[in-house]
Amino acid sequence: MGSSPASPKDRVLLVDDDEEIARLLVDCLTAEGYAVIINKDARAEAVQAAVATQQPDCILLDGGAGSGYGESWTTAALMARRTPPIPTIMFTAYVEAVAEAKANTSARSQAAGLTAVLSKPFDLSDLLSVVEEAVRRSREPDRR
Repeated sequence: MGSSPASPKDRVLLVDDDEEIARLLVDCLTAEGYAVIINKDARAEAVQAAVATQQPDCILLDGGAGSGYGESWTTAALMARRTPPIPTIMFTAYVEAVAEAKANTSARSQAAGLTAVLSKPFDLSDLLSVVEEAVRRSREPDRR
């Protein structure tokens, strides 16, 4: 599906509490060679703990997981402020969140520093494309 196979060490942290979507994404990403870590808990503290132990190359973050709409913005901002930052892709069914993230004019969208945003439902080829770009960014030497 993707343009180039992932390196076996390319790790994606998937933050989503929907088991069906998680299963679909795991199947799709592992078929492309990514190692996928699932975290159903979208609270910022839980994502930070997963990042500390798993050291992902990028994060796929459900915009409405766990504690609901809004928490993901805080989580993404924390990932953007890390050294090095972790590329974060938000995917959400919230039309308002997609518009806000794409416009990137609100304080929280700018703080989130999202690598990409996908509207649910999304095309799997679009997902693979943005994940590939996020992982590539995480590998850039000047990030570290």
